[in-house]
Amino acid sequence: PIYSALEIYNEEMNFGMSTNCNLLLGINFNLMEEYGKAGEIFLKIINTSGSHKMTELIKGRAYHNLGNIYSKQGQSKKAIQMLIKSLQFKKEYAKTNTIYLLAKVYFAIGEVEKGKKWLSKGMHLAKKTNDSDYQLKFSILYYQGMNEIESLQYHDLLKKAISYFKDTASFSFPYECAKLLAEIRAKEFHYKEAYEYLQLASNLMKSNRN
Repeated sequence: PIYSALEIYNEEMNFGMSTNCNLLLGINFNLMEEYGKAGEIFLKIINTSGSHKMTELIKGRAYHNLGNIYSKQGQSKKAIQMLIKSLQFKKEYAKTNTIYLLAKVYFAIGEVEKGKKWLSKGMHLAKKTNDSDYQLKFSILYYQGMNEIESLQYHDLLKKAISYFKDTASFSFPYECAKLLAEIRAKEFHYKEAYEYLQLASNLMKSNRN
């Protein structure tokens, strides 16, 4: 369906809708872990975005998605470059997800102070914009970044996130939380609970495919 819509919008010279279709296509390839194809699409979007009222919005989203791809591939330096580039194009209210990913990448490579700086900025912005989704995500990221993953508060936040996000389009986050709780319970020798969380993760993955 995306390809069909893309052909129609290209024929009609509808740049905005054509670009939105390309963004969706790139995001789908990213979800399918076809990072090469996804990256090509986002680079094409950036290089052909021209100069009009939607340019900054489009480039902000495309650079964010490139940063996401590089972070998944373990190319942290490139990921950081793309995410910072994304922030240069985004309006303040749209920066929260990019700041979250930036903080996450810095924590992952051991640059804790930079991770804390971006986490603080992100939490401030999430509160300012009443973004409860990212307030919860930043709270969880804090414990991960500070390596306080044995904290009961952290475990409670993971459980809260599963309940909060499981019936939304953001299936990947509760899936990740369920897997983390399975690992935690297994290390504590609570194998029955660990298995239940693995089953939950599996069900979340299946429901996303249906």
